[in-house]
Parts: sequence; structure tokens; C-alpha cells
Amino acid sequence: EWSRGLGDVYKRQALLGTERAHLIGRRFGLFISTETRPVFNKFLAEALRGVTHASCEVIIAPNGAPSRYVQLEGIGASYHADRQCRIALLDITKRKRAEQALLDSEEKYRMVADFTYDWEYWRDPDGKYLYVSPSCERITGYPPEMFMADPGFLMTILHPEDQQQMAWHCTHDQETPAMRLDFRIITRTGQECWVGHVCQPVYGTDGRFLGRRGSNRDITHRKQLEADLRHSLHEKELLLREVHHRVKNNFASIISLVELQQQDVIDPSASVPWAELTHRLRSMSMVHEMLYESQSLAQIDFHRYLESLTQYLQDCFCPSGMIRIQVRSPNVWMSLDHAIPCGLIVNELVTNAFKHAFPGGQPHPGADHCEVQVSAAWDGAAYILTIADNGVGLPEELDWLNAPSLGLRLVRMLGRHQLQGRIELDRSKGARFTLRFQPPAIVTQP
Repeated sequence: EWSRGLGDVYKRQALLGTERAHLIGRRFGLFISTETRPVFNKFLAEALRGVTHASCEVIIAPNGAPSRYVQLEGIGASYHADRQCRIALLDITKRKRAEQALLDSEEKYRMVADFTYDWEYWRDPDGKYLYVSPSCERITGYPPEMFMADPGFLMTILHPEDQQQMAWHCTHDQETPAMRLDFRIITRTGQECWVGHVCQPVYGTDGRFLGRRGSNRDITHRKQLEADLRHSLHEKELLLREVHHRVKNNFASIISLVELQQQDVIDPSASVPWAELTHRLRSMSMVHEMLYESQSLAQIDFHRYLESLTQYLQDCFCPSGMIRIQVRSPNVWMSLDHAIPCGLIVNELVTNAFKHAFPGGQPHPGADHCEVQVSAAWDGAAYILTIADNGVGLPEELDWLNAPSLGLRLVRMLGRHQLQGRIELDRSKGARFTLRFQPPAIVTQP
């Protein structure tokens, strides 16, 4: 029965929604729900015997009031003469409902996960498995019970090379958000199996870390396809590299034939076209040579290419170094389709500068030395190629767009038609040709 002192406590807590006068003298057991009454009877017997640590959780279901979860604690000595004891009541309804919601969520998760193709699991904050789906056995060959019994069982079947990353992952569960990784296991039959792993932490409504849910999928077939694709790509790269090597060798053969033919020419003026042809062929050959040596067969380091080409031209026309040449094109990469015509343009304009820009070895008035500058840049949308000299410049009366020389015609045709670019000429201090063109397919600069 309720005592008078406890009536005020329950009135203040409003656990029953009943006035104090209605509580005094009534049996407390009448408020206990039927399903938790055996638990309460056992607790009450212990409390009356003086067991002060007696405790239980019951459901209070008064008439006309909603059911509530209450935790009972025996906190006072018993009085055997009149069968009395002191009991503390704590309303745990909110916590119990949260736990029930979590259990319902787990049940729904199991109902779905039990029939999935993937190997699903749920681990608590200590790393123990709360659930492992039946698909685990299809993938690993081991039943879920082996993982449930031993939280470290997964590490025993991991491939040795993947154990370190998995160990790091398992020790940072609470810190890392949703995470993906691929690892290998050795199945029960001794086969190597690739597993694609996805997991994320689970938190309660109060922010407590409740563990981690994850999903594992057999991706062995996908990994095999990726390996086959890499192997096929490697074979194609070897083949393409060999093609560039053969093209380079063919260019070398053609250059040798041209040089042999040039030796048979008696008239020095008649040998000039043969020499110019040699330079053009060599500028194209260099591209294939660099692609053969490059790690990427799609693009070449255009700065390195310009340095090699301009050095070759300087060795041919000005080995003394009286005319300086500077190359500025950092971090510019270019495809074969663009590098070859650009190389030919540089070949023609640098050759013209060496041959005609500095008569008598003198630069433009006001300059203290003879210089040729070659620069290339990528502004994110287009390439800008510039060939400039500080020489005497082109004659004002010369219409370079309609010039009869083969070299300038090549520059115009390659720049405007093949590269679909725009060429501008600045005659203010020597000659400065600027070509701007945008490739049809934008090449991502490395």
C-alpha cells in the first residue's frame, strides 16, 4: 500500500496522473501492468527482505492514463513487523521508447538484410557484431555465427597485404564518416576474393555512438575485368610506342636520303631547299621521338620539345651563339595533332629570324644583343604560341599573308587552316608572330 509520505512524491512526479488522495492506502501492485507484474512481485519480495540493491523495470498502466516505464530501486531497510520498505521510482519512459524504436529499426534492418545479395553487418561500439547477414557465407564460405562469436575473425581471413588498412579502419570507426575501401579475403575454399566495403557510423538521438553498419559486396569479377583492361591497355601502349619508334626511324631514313641527295647538288643556291626540307622533316621526327620516350602517349612536354628544336636550329644556323635564343613554355603539354604543326611553324619562323632578322649581326636599334624568343602558354581555353625577334623586322611593304615564300605560306596554312587559329604580326620592335588557337577537344593540362 502507498504510505502518506510517498504520496506527495508521486503526486509531484505525476507518474500516474492521479490525485494524492486516490493513492493513499491503495495497493501499488494494482498499477503494474499484467506482463511486468511477476517481475514486480519478485522485486518486492527482495525489497521487503532488506535487499537494498534490489532493482527492476516495470510498466505502470493506470486507468485513464498512458502507460509509462518505471525503474524501481529498493533504498531503505524493511520493517518486518508491518511489512514496509522504501522504494525509489525513476521514470524511464523516454529511454525505453528510444530503445524500442532502435529494436524496431534493427528488426526492419534484419528483415531487409537477410534477403540481400550483399554481406550486411552491424557492429556495436566495442566492435562486436550485432548482426551478420546470411550472404556472408555465400561470399566467404564461413557462416555468420563464426563472425558473431569472434569479432576478430575477419582479420584472420584477410589477405596479408590488406590487413594494415583494415586494422586502421577498425580503430577509427567513430572518427571516420561514411567510408569505402576494397580488400581481399581468402575464402574457405582457399580462393582469393575481392570485397567492396561501404560503412558508416550510427548515432542515437542523443548523439551517442551506437556502432557501425556496413555492406560488403563480392567484386572479384569487376576486379578481374579491370586487370584485363589494364593489361589490354598496356599492350596497346606498347604497340603505339613501337609505331612512334618506327615512324621516327622512317623519318631518319628519309632525312638521310635527302642529305645524300643534297650532297650531289653542285650549285649552293640549289641546295638550300634540300636543307630547309631536312629541317622540316627533323622537326616532325622530334615529336615522334619524344612520344616514344614519354610516359604519356597522348601528349608531349611541349617545353622540352621547343628546347630541343630551337637548339637544333641554333646549331645549324648560328653555332657561335651570337644570336641568343630563349624558350619560355613551362607546364605546357600538347597532343600530337597540335605539336607537329606548331613545331613546323616554329621551325619556319625561327629559321627566318636566324637568316634574315639580323643583317650584319646587328639587332633592332636600341637593343644591345641579338635575340629570338619562343614562348607557349595555355590559358585554360586556348594555346598561345609566340615567336619574336629583336631584329630589323619585316619590310613594311611586305604583305606576309600573301608572301610568295614557302615558309610564310606554311605558317599561314598551318596556323589558320590546320589549327583553326588566329595569327597576328607586330612589327614595332623586330617581328613578333602570335598564334592563338583552341583545340576542338580541350586537353586537360597535367
